[in-house]
Amino acid sequence: MIGTDFPFLLFIYPRERRLGTMIFVNDHSSEEELFNQISEDWATYGWTILLTYYEERIYAHTLGLPIHFQHPDFEVYGLSEELTITFLNALAIEVRNGNQYSSHSSITTFVENYKLLLVVNPQNPLGTPLTNGRLRLIWPDAQGRYPWEPECEQECKMQSLLPDSMIPNRFFYEQSHFAISNRYH
Repeated sequence: MIGTDFPFLLFIYPRERRLGTMIFVNDHSSEEELFNQISEDWATYGWTILLTYYEERIYAHTLGLPIHFQHPDFEVYGLSEELTITFLNALAIEVRNGNQYSSHSSITTFVENYKLLLVVNPQNPLGTPLTNGRLRLIWPDAQGRYPWEPECEQECKMQSLLPDSMIPNRFFYEQSHFAISNRYH
């Protein structure tokens, strides 16, 4: 399974506000090509979105929000490519427009009749941070239960996985982030 489109996640955020950028980590033939794409996106938008696969699902996060907007980056795991890009770009646009989010923030303007949450620990929202400083976007199952609740549907529970350390060449991306960051200071 590559990503999941939950039929009850009816996206209501205006389509014109969903524009942005994304990079599939595995689509770049060289580190230089990836570095150049990140630099381009940062100059145009102030962030980029890196996508990769973990357990046959999409894992993605923004890159650049701390540098350009003094705000933590966002991440999401397990949604379809379209929903992943849409949600992450919508959150980044909100930050660019001056909104600030922290762990335990709830978002009710993206999905009709459901509350999305931002947490730093997708296994236990009150526990020790596990997302390397990023805010994980969490959605409920069709009955409104979150992954840490006992009766939550299995498909929704998979959001509690922590694929971050599984990104190929993670050290390179962290170095690129540092190198690009220095260009903007």
